[in-house]
Amino acid sequence: MHLNVQSISNKLDTLELFLESEQPDVFCVSEHHLHHLQVGLVGLKGYKLGNYYCRTVKSKGGVAIYVKSGILFREINLSRYVVEIDCELTAVQIQELDLVIITV
Repeated sequence: MHLNVQSISNKLDTLELFLESEQPDVFCVSEHHLHHLQVGLVGLKGYKLGNYYCRTVKSKGGVAIYVKSGILFREINLSRYVVEIDCELTAVQIQELDLVIITV
């Protein structure tokens, strides 16, 4: 599941209710608007932060992938393909399915 959240910080309660209702295995967000030091502090109940990209020069933007707790995954480093503002992306591999999920 993917949502353009346009600032995740002020929507955490709403997102947790939504995730509790829908229960996706993987939840991808764009436009989280977090800085590198903030993204690890924003948690969603029942989910682990799988991987993320935060802008370093401009503000806002960014993408992240949250994986339901208990699902094994590994981060995929796509930093060589990222171009801030033009191509912001991140990825995880769901191990038991050998499935790669990319958020742009």
